[in-house]
Amino acid sequence: MLKTQLVALASLLITNHCFALDTLGAIQKAEIASKLAMQGKYAAAWDEIIPMLRANSLALRWYGEDVLNRHTGVANARLAALDTNQLLTMACASGLEQARNEAELLVFDLRRYADDQPVAEATDRISTTYPANGDQELARKCQQLQDARDLDERKLKAAADAEALKAAPAFIRALAPLKFCVDYGDALRDQASSGNPMATKVLHLFNDDAARRGLPVNKALVLKQRIRIGITQCTLYAAWGFPRDTNRTVGPWGTHSQLVYGEYGPYVYLDNGVLRSFQD
Repeated sequence: MLKTQLVALASLLITNHCFALDTLGAIQKAEIASKLAMQGKYAAAWDEIIPMLRANSLALRWYGEDVLNRHTGVANARLAALDTNQLLTMACASGLEQARNEAELLVFDLRRYADDQPVAEATDRISTTYPANGDQELARKCQQLQDARDLDERKLKAAADAEALKAAPAFIRALAPLKFCVDYGDALRDQASSGNPMATKVLHLFNDDAARRGLPVNKALVLKQRIRIGITQCTLYAAWGFPRDTNRTVGPWGTHSQLVYGEYGPYVYLDNGVLRSFQD
């Protein structure tokens, strides 16, 4: 009997301790959300509150609802954010019926904490955006929304490309000689495979700088990533990239280089920057 009572008492103490910790955590989270709401940062406050409302903890849910009751601006702002674009995004992602149910449930849950006007306006937007039997119209609107997003992405990319092109000439000029050759090969193959305008403009910059540096490159071999006797060191690097290892011998005749590609070859031999032989 005594053992049973002790077990029951221990269980009660543990439960009370966990509840106290749970309540303390809920109070701290509620204070953060409340402070954000008082600063007018309603979207950020909502982000803090929503996991509290969905938690298994009764304390978390209670304190989350308390913040909503004390700061109607949070619920008002969330309903205002349920605009046509968001409603369309929801419908395009999950279908008309499911999106309508989710939107209506959100308005139903928030109506207790919001003013009448935001609730009415959100309800009207749902009815307008999700008409009965409006699947065909929804498909058209989803396509329009996707087209608008694609256009925005193209504009952003074009702006980024323009900025990159402004900086590219100085960047290319600053490349070390062999790094320039490797990147030149990448630019040649990128333009050939993609053919996009940006790749073409970048290749023109590399062509101009190769002429300025006086670096002849066999573009046909580079594109195929092949080598042959008599090509320049720059063509070799543009076609095959950096070797795994390099051994140089300097004498009265000039510089002899052995380039090792891969762990066991192939081996490429250069005399004064010209390929004289190679072995697989």
